[in-house]
This record gives sequence, C-alpha cells and structure tokens, in this order.
Amino acid sequence: MVKLVDLNGQWAAAIGKSFVAFGSIEHLTVICLQEIPKDRIQKSVRSFKLAQRIDLVRELLEAHPGQVYEDLSTKLARAKELLVTRNLIAHNPLALGILHSDGGFTHREAIVSLRDGTRRIELAELQAFAAECEQLASELHGSVKVVVDTLRSGTSGA
Repeated sequence: MVKLVDLNGQWAAAIGKSFVAFGSIEHLTVICLQEIPKDRIQKSVRSFKLAQRIDLVRELLEAHPGQVYEDLSTKLARAKELLVTRNLIAHNPLALGILHSDGGFTHREAIVSLRDGTRRIELAELQAFAAECEQLASELHGSVKVVVDTLRSGTSGA
C-alpha cells in the first residue's frame, strides 16, 4: 500500500528525518539524566517514556538558576509538544483517501489518526515538522553541551 501512496519517497524521507531527529533528542535526555543529577538514577529511569524523561530533566533543571538551564528547559518543552505529532506519525498509517465531490473524485495522501480520523498530517506539514525536529535536535545538542560544561566547571549558568 505504501508504494501506491508514496511513489516518489517524499513521505518516507520526511518521516525518516523526523525520526532520526527524535532519536537524537531521546539520546540527549539520557545524557541529561547522566550529567545533571548529583545522584545516579539511570537504572530507575531506563524504562521511562520520552515525555517522562523530558519532565524529569526539566524538573532537575529547576534546581539550577540561570539562563543556560532555562534555555534547555524551553527547548525540551518544545520537544514534548512535538511528541504529539511524532506519536501520530509513529502509530498511524500513511493512507490514500479517495474523496468525492460534485466536481468528481480526488485523492489525497495523509497520515490519519486511526482512533478518530480527525487528526491528519499531509506532506507539506510533515516536511515542516521534520525540518523543525532537525532544527530543534541541533539546538538541543548545543544547549545540552553548554549545560553539561557549566555544571562540570561549577560556574553559574547566567
């Protein structure tokens, strides 16, 4: 079915880009949970879902006043917001819809929520989502590095 819907591979490319970016974001949350707390907690949080890890990292960041910590927390909050769309993509199929109107039949490709069918992602939205995920992952890399360097140096994060 996918070959009939994604003839030129644009859907697969955008889905792949967004998932690679989210893989990076997930990895960064693990790094944060290794570096930010003073106590070792990795075994306890290993089974947490990404949203839970983001919440925990953001809570840990609250103990550290300073702009670098606030910047990381803000970026993680955006990642959590993007999870809604990531999960829609991950758990629903790309489908070809045949629509009938007075003008005849048309078709539209979209990822459609199986639960209620009301949430749809069309190609342009998916491509914009993938670009935002890639940009956010890149920004998070920089923010995590600054936070880890700041924590290790013992300086303030102002």
